[in-house]
Amino acid sequence: MAAPCHPGGARVAAPGRVTAPPGGQILLEGAGDVRLEGSFLAWGTVNDMDLIIEDRAGDGVVRVGSVCRALTPDRRNRGMRKVRISSPTSRFTIEGSRIRLRVEGRGSLAIAITGSGHGELDGVGTYRMNGGAPRNWPIHPINLALGPAPPRGPG
Repeated sequence: MAAPCHPGGARVAAPGRVTAPPGGQILLEGAGDVRLEGSFLAWGTVNDMDLIIEDRAGDGVVRVGSVCRALTPDRRNRGMRKVRISSPTSRFTIEGSRIRLRVEGRGSLAIAITGSGHGELDGVGTYRMNGGAPRNWPIHPINLALGPAPPRGPG
């Protein structure tokens, strides 16, 4: 049996349950650079792009397909762990309470994020925040506030 995919001392949900931090949701599709920072669960696919993940709280978990990817201590920033994944060929998931995610390259991406934080998009594509209408990525980088989802009406 494979070792559990979580850092030592982390609280882990029961098998089969996903526990996302409270907050909003964003769906990204396109090509370009994406920078996100916050407390979130992200999953998706990329083609010909690199994922750079920094875990600033020590509770981050990264999977590519069903394989855990180790976050290694950063010698320059005490208490931070990081990993760079070049062109993953399978779906990935990233979760943690203080994560910085950068997606870089000339390829394409499709990523969903739920949680709280902020980020920037720089490229071409579409994004949807909290189930809203699709919007085009702007010509210039913008900040995206990933906040709580709006309340839903009855029904």
